[in-house]
Amino acid sequence: MRCDVAREALSARLDGERPQVLAQQVDAHLESCRGCRTWLIGAAAQTRRFASMTPSDGPDLVGRIMASIDDDSTRSQRWMRAVRSRYRRWGLIAVGAFQVAIAVAQIGGMNFGMVSHHMHGAMSGEHLLHESTAWLLALGAAMIAAGIWPVTAVGVAAISGAYSVALMSYVAADALDGQVTATRVASHVPVLLGLVFAVLVARERTGGRRPRGSDFDDFDTELPNRHVFGRRRGHLRPINRTSASPANSTTTGRRLTASVQLRWLAMTASSDDEAVTELALAAARGNQRALEAFIKATQQDVWRFVTYLSDAGSADDLTQETFLRAIGAIERFSGRSTARTWLLSIARRVVADHIRHVQSRPRTAPGADPERLQNTDRHSRGFEDLVEVTAMIANLTPEQREALLLTQLLGLPYADAAAVCGCPVGTIRSRVARARDALLADAERDDLTG
Repeated sequence: MRCDVAREALSARLDGERPQVLAQQVDAHLESCRGCRTWLIGAAAQTRRFASMTPSDGPDLVGRIMASIDDDSTRSQRWMRAVRSRYRRWGLIAVGAFQVAIAVAQIGGMNFGMVSHHMHGAMSGEHLLHESTAWLLALGAAMIAAGIWPVTAVGVAAISGAYSVALMSYVAADALDGQVTATRVASHVPVLLGLVFAVLVARERTGGRRPRGSDFDDFDTELPNRHVFGRRRGHLRPINRTSASPANSTTTGRRLTASVQLRWLAMTASSDDEAVTELALAAARGNQRALEAFIKATQQDVWRFVTYLSDAGSADDLTQETFLRAIGAIERFSGRSTARTWLLSIARRVVADHIRHVQSRPRTAPGADPERLQNTDRHSRGFEDLVEVTAMIANLTPEQREALLLTQLLGLPYADAAAVCGCPVGTIRSRVARARDALLADAERDDLTG
């Protein structure tokens, strides 16, 4: 086994992640390679150093961000945004009501070409019309119910899908034989529309991680004045069988330490991923208080991320720009990933745009600039750690810096970090290992040069 492969596996093991090679192979290489044993000791010490750092707190930007939202956001406009965000459910309800209307019309005497006036008794098709009416009533009522209670949308989508496939097959065959009228074919269009909206509602329902028994639409409890922010710990199961204790996992995580209670809205970074996602979904439905709570719960992670990727002097503006972009797109957020991952992806693009803009001008490109940080005294808590981390990661490539920040300082598991960076999990695993290797090499070079 090559040393770089072994070190990548050891790096993943330090973070409680699953490596791509067998642990027995890594252990065998470790016993025979003194260099990798030394590397592991240094990487473990480096990881403990990251874990012990006090995160630097940025300013509270909630008021500034909320004030930046368009002033013409009246109650009617907020209501219209809520309607747009719920168009799937409204569409399903409308189609269901139209299905019921067709059934009522058939009860009233319209037959849409189903009944033959030249036949009598069982041959007239009256009973088939009654069966069709009963089915339309049932399907329409089910669609309305799914629009009101989205939890039933999956079942409605499954039934509508199977029915639509069978129905369209028969319609095509009968149309070729000339046994169906154009009016009757047109009466089947609502079934297809209902299927589309049922699938959309079902996807919206199943896409997000929603805590049971929570509804952000009606909460009215006053928000706490200050949230406690910190890095998440213990989010992964140790892959080393000898390391069953959560304390042996040095990466940070998101263990849900308490049930999500909307009335309290106590957003702590050790337990809030599901709650933050629910806040984002509520904000997408037009809830302004949920939007404010969402910003308050995530602004510190965003501020730290953009600070380390760019510089402290631009961090406030980049954080505000991140949230403004997120607010503009929040109606399209459906919860298929956590809101924190989604938001950090936006922050990453904001920083990239900022770097490209600055590099297009005749000045030094932004990045890790310890001297610039030392010239500001605005941030006192964790300021020394901010300077130290910035100096440490200054010589890393942008990709390595992102991976290290996301996994070591912000506590994202490799899968979430990969979602933020838009790359495979294996790439994050490799970048973290190479970043550790580069930091250890820098430290060794500093020791040699004094």
